[in-house]
Amino acid sequence: MRFKIKFTQSWFALVLFLLACTIYELFFLRSMRSISFSDALIFVLLIFLTLSYVFKIFKKNILGKKQSTD
Repeated sequence: MRFKIKFTQSWFALVLFLLACTIYELFFLRSMRSISFSDALIFVLLIFLTLSYVFKIFKKNILGKKQSTD
């Protein structure tokens, strides 16, 4: 049951990341103005935080599986 909850959290994080990318593309990249440095920095920070969160959850799942099988 715990694995399913963690797996759900990681997929939820991926869905949030894709939603954030879509919103960013719609409102910033397709606008007529050029992208400022702060917009790009916020987007890169969002990518880094989301991927680190997902990696942390997957790492917990993998380590938890290895410990339970040993």
